[in-house]
Amino acid sequence: MPENSNPLSDLENEVAELSLALSQQTTSIGELKEVVGRLWKEVDASKIASQQDAVKIHDKIDQWIETNRLILESSQHLLKVIMVNSEETQKSGDSYRSVMKWGEEFSQRQSEYDKTMKQLGDTFSRLKSFHENLQATNEKLTKLNQKKSAGIFPIWRADSFVALGLCGALAIVICGCFLWVTPVLNRINNQLAASAARIQKLEQKQ
Repeated sequence: MPENSNPLSDLENEVAELSLALSQQTTSIGELKEVVGRLWKEVDASKIASQQDAVKIHDKIDQWIETNRLILESSQHLLKVIMVNSEETQKSGDSYRSVMKWGEEFSQRQSEYDKTMKQLGDTFSRLKSFHENLQATNEKLTKLNQKKSAGIFPIWRADSFVALGLCGALAIVICGCFLWVTPVLNRINNQLAASAARIQKLEQKQ
């Protein structure tokens, strides 16, 4: 150790240096605390932002799920509507086929009715012609009987009986035609009325 050195002065110098170093370290620690504080603030801000982002993402997921649920419900409803329309279309097709079937039956029965009426008209035409011929024959017999004398009375009676027989035969033929034609016409009219009623019901259902 040098002779002129002062131990107390050296100690003071060392203490001063230590104090300066301590002060510098304290300043560094303060600065470090500030940095750490800022870092914690940034971490907290990041956490808050992350939580907010997570909430937003969760909300978007919920919204997406709700949208898909609504789309699924709409699709199910649309499918039900399509099925109902398909059933209604099938029913309409069945009703249309039923109407066509009854229409064909109605046409057939109408044709039978027209044919029967034509046959009836032909029968009445023949009966009318037969009646006219019978009247002409009766007139001729009447004129002939007026010219004959009383001695030929039996012949007149025979001719009159022939005329009466022809009239009776005509009456029997007419009654027979009416007895045969009337039930047929009634049956055809009943069938036509039933067919018309069924067709009207089917049209009302449509």
